[in-house]
This record gives sequence, structure tokens and C-alpha cells, in this order.
Amino acid sequence: MAFNLITIAETHKLIQQQTIATELNEIIKCNNISGIYGLTLTHDQILGLLETRYYALTANDRIEFGSGLIEKLIKAFCDSSFLSMHNYSETLNELIELFYCFKTKYNGLIQDDDLIEDMKKVFEKSNGCIELLSDCNLYERFRGYIISYELDFSEDDNNFDVFGTEDEDYYDYE
Repeated sequence: MAFNLITIAETHKLIQQQTIATELNEIIKCNNISGIYGLTLTHDQILGLLETRYYALTANDRIEFGSGLIEKLIKAFCDSSFLSMHNYSETLNELIELFYCFKTKYNGLIQDDDLIEDMKKVFEKSNGCIELLSDCNLYERFRGYIISYELDFSEDDNNFDVFGTEDEDYYDYE
């Protein structure tokens, strides 16, 4: 009986490859949902999303157990009228980066699903403008009140402004 010994580095690499393959397959399945809206991702685009997630985690000094963030973003945003095949992959990459920036900024005080929901609301109100989403100060749930965002569009100078307004009825805390 012969035993093959593998190093810890080799084991880590095998686990990493299996994880990437699993995540890749899960995101491919999301094409069934997003395809309803005319949005699909290629194999290379999916690998790009996984790479963006890795670099966003690293840049924000975060670790993540499990996966599913990319699938959650796809499912949340695929019905947006501000997405098309032209900007779909690029927008998802930017949303991944923003998600981890917000998670770091709010020190993990907002649950993933709530943060994605909030990002989607601001994205829709800003007509799909990633710059406005990245510049906004999302909901400060941990203080016990909610700030919702409205857009003020001045047609004279084509200038967008995002400002917060307190909206206590937005969520029911009871």
C-alpha cells in the first residue's frame, strides 16, 4: 500500500481550485435568472468577477467564509432597467468593490442582504450611476434611524446631488 504525501501548499491549491469551480458553477446558474432580463455572463467575465472579489477582499483587509455574494448581487440587480449587456459585467465588478468598501466602512454592522438591498435602492434612485452610489453615505442602521436618499436633478446644469433625509417609517423596528 503506497501513500502519496502532499504538502500543505498543494492541499491549499486543490481546495482553492475546487472552491473556484464551485463558485463558477453557481454564478453560471445565475445566467438562468438574469437571462430573463437579457443579461448573461461569459466564463471569462465570471472569472473576472471572482478576481475582483478576491482583490476587493484583500484591499479591504477582509476575509470571507463561504461564497454567494456575487450571486446575491446578480439576483438583486439583474432586473434593473439601468443594466444592459453593454455595462452588465463592468457594473457587477464595481458593485462587488463597493460592497466590500461599505462593509469595511460600516465595520460589518449592516447585514449583507440589507446592504445589497440598500445599494440597489440608491442605484435605482440614481438612475444606475455608480459614482453617486459610491459617494453616498448609506443607511446608518446601528444608530436606530434610517437615512434614505433622494436625488435632486437640475436640468439647467445637469448636476446630480445626493442628500439624506430621515425616514423613520422606512422600516418597522417592532
